[in-house]
Amino acid sequence: DTRGQLSTRRLLGLMDKAVEQSGCRHITITGGEPLLRADALDIIEHACGLVPSVSLITNGSHVTPEAAQRLAAAGLRSVQLTLLAGERELHDQLKGAVCFDDTVRAALRLKEAGVHAQVCFVAMSQNAGELKRVMELCLVLGVTSLSYNRMSPTGRAIHNIDDLMPDAAQIEADMEVADALGRRWGISVATA
Repeated sequence: DTRGQLSTRRLLGLMDKAVEQSGCRHITITGGEPLLRADALDIIEHACGLVPSVSLITNGSHVTPEAAQRLAAAGLRSVQLTLLAGERELHDQLKGAVCFDDTVRAALRLKEAGVHAQVCFVAMSQNAGELKRVMELCLVLGVTSLSYNRMSPTGRAIHNIDDLMPDAAQIEADMEVADALGRRWGISVATA
């Protein structure tokens, strides 16, 4: 359903204008799920022609081998994939969608195409202790960078903030894991 979406022509025109007027040098394409748009790859290719650095944030569900090849050919800088746990059931439960397998497949397809993939881990009370398993999965998938974020409640989540937010002890434990395994396995870890 495309109701409420800008047409491709209008979106690309606005992108051109924004880059021209701001002088920006980086674009991050995100959503919802940006690859749900039928013209998403055209938009990403256009963005890559406008600025030297373009990143994509996706759950990976629409990263086909062909899409990965187009992203590589366009010169996409990186793709960020979210992994909330190192195993399917917990990840999908926390995401509220069945997407663990798609995310893993996307990481492999992107690596094969030569596109840098980064994993985003969002710390919340329900995934305490999962960072180690996510980093193990990164090692197996050949992912060499991870973004560690504390949950930032929005929408309905603000009504459950006490149940969702990680505590200081969990974050400290995660940072120890990130430091030790990042050094050992060559995975760079950034925090936000």
